[in-house]
Amino acid sequence: MENAPLAIVIPALNRPKNLQRLLGALDAAAYPTNMQVPLIFALDQTQETGFDAATLARMEKYHWQYGTKTILKAEQPLGVRKNLLRCGHLTNNHSGVIILEDDLWVSPHFYNAAQKMWHHYKDHPKIGAISLYSFRYNEHAGRAFTPLKDKSDTYFMQTSSSWGQIWWNRVWARFEAY
Repeated sequence: MENAPLAIVIPALNRPKNLQRLLGALDAAAYPTNMQVPLIFALDQTQETGFDAATLARMEKYHWQYGTKTILKAEQPLGVRKNLLRCGHLTNNHSGVIILEDDLWVSPHFYNAAQKMWHHYKDHPKIGAISLYSFRYNEHAGRAFTPLKDKSDTYFMQTSSSWGQIWWNRVWARFEAY
């Protein structure tokens, strides 16, 4: 399972310039050569205008050279929450998913780091997701957050963020059941 690819999933609505920046960062990233990495766009629409033409055009024209590319178009307007839940359902079809909102920027090393973290933590019974985002602000406390320096690369939190997160079926199924 270590060599199972995590699918990259990008929920989007109507920010084509932000999406283009993220796609540029994805192009600059390194990916394993021994696997095909699926890229999935989860395109939402609005009641007033439907699909954003510029965003859809960027998705359609984008060449993903590391695996398959899929554009999932919402049949009706979903909103952010339902679109993210739709992304979570993709864990039924993939080993896991990396959720990257369209206004993010990723490190060139994000994918390999995500694969390593997922492989290390995916079977731990108390881990519910992996964040690729380094929290700098605690929204619950309304103040800056600095993790303790303890010679570790990771820290654990009881909160989540869709700003670069890894979900997989075992934990997603439990979340949905909740």
